[in-house]
Amino acid sequence: MSKQEFQPRIIGNPDLKTRGILKDAAETVLVLCNSLLDDMQILFADSEITFSDMEEFIKATDPVDHLNKLYVADKNISIPGIKTEKLIEQGLIDSPDKIYEVVLSSREITIEESSKLKIIGNPLTFMTQTEEGKVELTTTLEERIIELTQTCTESEIQNEILDQVESIQGAMNKLVEMGAISMSFGVANCLKTISKSFKHNRFNDIPTEIDPILFQKNVFLKGSRKYRTVL
Repeated sequence: MSKQEFQPRIIGNPDLKTRGILKDAAETVLVLCNSLLDDMQILFADSEITFSDMEEFIKATDPVDHLNKLYVADKNISIPGIKTEKLIEQGLIDSPDKIYEVVLSSREITIEESSKLKIIGNPLTFMTQTEEGKVELTTTLEERIIELTQTCTESEIQNEILDQVESIQGAMNKLVEMGAISMSFGVANCLKTISKSFKHNRFNDIPTEIDPILFQKNVFLKGSRKYRTVL
């Protein structure tokens, strides 16, 4: 018989609030990236601007210089005997300042919003460009967000431990429902109360056993009229 393949299990509940925040932030960055791409396409109308072009622009240490170089290439500006860098340094490029301002402003907003997603890494690595030229989020982004907002077991022994912990959780919830214990003072106090119902058995392979005296003394169900008459 073949050994069953290990299947990770989710421990507790996922952090749905953080998951929602990250998804919303990713959608915001996506909208901004498409807006920036459109702005760059307007500026460089004679060229086809790709997602890679936009990504390089966002990463550029000197965005204005980067735009100038793209603009010179797009408009095929050249003066015999003078290098492109020299043209830019000497201010011989008559670039459209207003469109530059729009593109640079769009870049800054995109970077600012992207910083909110630093927990997942660079959000641009989770984007791709469609054949129609629009930027989309990849499925790996959602997988990454899910991974960051939940904890899973990593081995079969952890699955077995989780089974036992879930049994304890179920028993505690049932005791609360029955009125045997109260959550008024928190989980730690509940565990303390439950622990009083066991005693250590030193001479047995099973380390604990139930101590009936605690039921006789009404340690459980203290103040519970429904069950006091039963014990």
